[in-house]
Amino acid sequence: MIMAAGRPVLLLPNDGSVSALARRVLSAWSDTREAGRAVVDAPPLLQQAQDVRIISLGPDKPDASPDEADLATCTALVRHHIKCKATKRIAAHADVDRSLTEQAIG
Repeated sequence: MIMAAGRPVLLLPNDGSVSALARRVLSAWSDTREAGRAVVDAPPLLQQAQDVRIISLGPDKPDASPDEADLATCTALVRHHIKCKATKRIAAHADVDRSLTEQAIG
């Protein structure tokens, strides 16, 4: 359902608390219309965050460093006064769910 939504999806804690909402944000980026839309729609929420990280799925790279699209996304967010960091890429063959969870809590 999340992948087919075609728009940003906000996941909240099960306990109903929202005190940590927007304090730490991980955006899973892909070079798609939906990801671009999410970045355009997100600044009001992201401006409240202390930590915004962009992570993407892509081809294996020896150093797993961010690519140009990740850095460009952060540059666009910085223009909206959002502190942003492009983090390492997730290899295409990796367990994406686990990798995103590790980045979100780590």
